[in-house]
Amino acid sequence: MTWEEEKKDLWVNIGLALQELRAQEGLTQRQAAALASSTQARISDLELGRADMFVSTLEQWARVYGYHVEVHFVPIEEDPPSQENHVV
Repeated sequence: MTWEEEKKDLWVNIGLALQELRAQEGLTQRQAAALASSTQARISDLELGRADMFVSTLEQWARVYGYHVEVHFVPIEEDPPSQENHVV
């Protein structure tokens, strides 16, 4: 997977997490946007993974929902060796 593909997956996963937090709070996108002094279109783009975001942006939205952002670094898993290149 290329970095661009990984980045897109990351934004989609973060967007889904933001959507879940908003749903837990029982807020519409419009209500959440008002609390964050933003727009419904912006929260929609974030939730759909259509926008890059900074940690400060994530923190802003997390605080709207009563959370804060915590970052964890994990090692990159290497792809298993290809069977095509495996010598028996």
